[in-house]
Amino acid sequence: LELDKEPAPRRDVVVREEVRNTSGQVEALRYRVRDVDRVVPTDQIAPGTDRLPFAVGDPSEPRLVTLTLDQIVERAATRRILAPVNYTAERIHLVHNQIDQLLCLSRRERGELQGRLVRAFRAEAKAEIRADVGADIEDQAALDLETELGRPATPEELEKEVDRRLEELVDERVPDFVTDTLPELLEQEIAQVLRFDLAPEEMVALQRAGIVALDAVEIIVRRADDGTETPYYRDRPDGNPADNLLALPHYSPPYVPEGVPSPNVRPATRVPEHTS
Repeated sequence: LELDKEPAPRRDVVVREEVRNTSGQVEALRYRVRDVDRVVPTDQIAPGTDRLPFAVGDPSEPRLVTLTLDQIVERAATRRILAPVNYTAERIHLVHNQIDQLLCLSRRERGELQGRLVRAFRAEAKAEIRADVGADIEDQAALDLETELGRPATPEELEKEVDRRLEELVDERVPDFVTDTLPELLEQEIAQVLRFDLAPEEMVALQRAGIVALDAVEIIVRRADDGTETPYYRDRPDGNPADNLLALPHYSPPYVPEGVPSPNVRPATRVPEHTS
């Protein structure tokens, strides 16, 4: 968090996974901070920096930092962290036809993955078009520019015009890619980063605390005769049953992405606190 006249929480900082205590209860969350090396304390203290405690994560995952639930709530109340972070349910674990666990991904990361795939497609398509018909495009662009300008185009002008024409041809290919190819590629990418694994009541508790929000569902409370209450999620009617919770792919905890040989065992180790 950097300060100007008032706190401005970073919008790219999102929850990646939960941290549990020895009893299995969620006690903290691990946030992805892309440039954590810039905000971790050093010998020089930058002016205008809000220095609050956080726990440094595993050295193998330097972009993940840990905050306790109390720290998150305190920061959210003073706009020192983005909250709530919006999530989409991606996988479900069923027990006796009831959702026992939800595997979720932040909406922002989903959008980042999709954007990365589209950009990769555009770069590949542009290179392919340039290789196939780039010379013809350059020749035609040179003739058109000379007619338009009344003189031969400079190398910079010609390069800019050729690039514009290439981008237009790429634009024509994008809709088919988005419709026919992107969904499967995006699913494969999402499968590799899923880690936020909570029981519905745990997600509800975080949502009620204002830390997260689960898209396209509403919180329902089931009250038993003995007075106990069990919160759960119910799909909001949207005319598309394919995106309902029960229609999501199933998994068995601990979740293991395809191609990973061993389970993701995340030991409940504590790490020294730092400030930033």
